[in-house]
Amino acid sequence: MIAFLDLETDGLEEDASILEVGIVVTDKDLNSIAIFRELVQPVGFPGPGLVKPGIDPFVLEMHTKNSLWTDLERYGRRRHEVEDDLCLRVAAVLGDQVGKVPVAGNSVGWDRAMLKRHMPRLNALFHRHVIDLTSFNRAAERWAKTVYANRPRSGSEAGGAHRALGDALDSLELCRHYRDNLFVARDGSE
Repeated sequence: MIAFLDLETDGLEEDASILEVGIVVTDKDLNSIAIFRELVQPVGFPGPGLVKPGIDPFVLEMHTKNSLWTDLERYGRRRHEVEDDLCLRVAAVLGDQVGKVPVAGNSVGWDRAMLKRHMPRLNALFHRHVIDLTSFNRAAERWAKTVYANRPRSGSEAGGAHRALGDALDSLELCRHYRDNLFVARDGSE
């Protein structure tokens, strides 16, 4: 199994809050077996129509355009409620693989650091290893230019929504592309 993870936050600083969690759990062949999406009201969320004072204008505009603020007002839950719920549901899917499943995604090390800080029990369900698709991009860009040029573009990369579940699904598609086009054994073995 692999867990594709993406978080949306209200900034890139250490004190940033998680706003949205997207997780896609796959089998070893990258077939999706479970999808999770949760909205998290940030600590100090001032309420409808308002955002945290001092928020980066870029982040404010991005999450206004993609309707994340509106969705948070309507459907967001407290962080501990979201973590409790995700821990139960994700652990049920992982079963005896709890603690053994790596996390994958684009620049996923940052997402893991945020998860460790803000949702440590959820973070503990996964193995410490990560599969960073951004590293695959950088390697392919240098040494497999055609494979890189033909990669699927993420919604965020194409100016899309920049939402957690969509970005996790984009990472899964990118991983499938590299599996099929970059990690091909020359001797025919798998």
